[in-house]
Amino acid sequence: MTTRRTIHGAALAALRVAYGITQSDLAAVMGISGSYLNNIEAGRKPGTMKLARAASAHIGVDLAAITATTARSTDAEAA
Repeated sequence: MTTRRTIHGAALAALRVAYGITQSDLAAVMGISGSYLNNIEAGRKPGTMKLARAASAHIGVDLAAITATTARSTDAEAA
């Protein structure tokens, strides 16, 4: 089993709103479209650690506040 750290969309959205940052402003800082950020916040798209670092730096929160670890089975384990 491997683990993967990704953006926790709901946490990102809550902190973004709490700090008064618009989706379009945060998306611009992250280098992505507003619609892609919307999909990350809604949990429809994964967010990379590169994007998480950009978002946490702009919001001013620790990286752990907006990321989550998920477990994934490897192909060898599934066989």
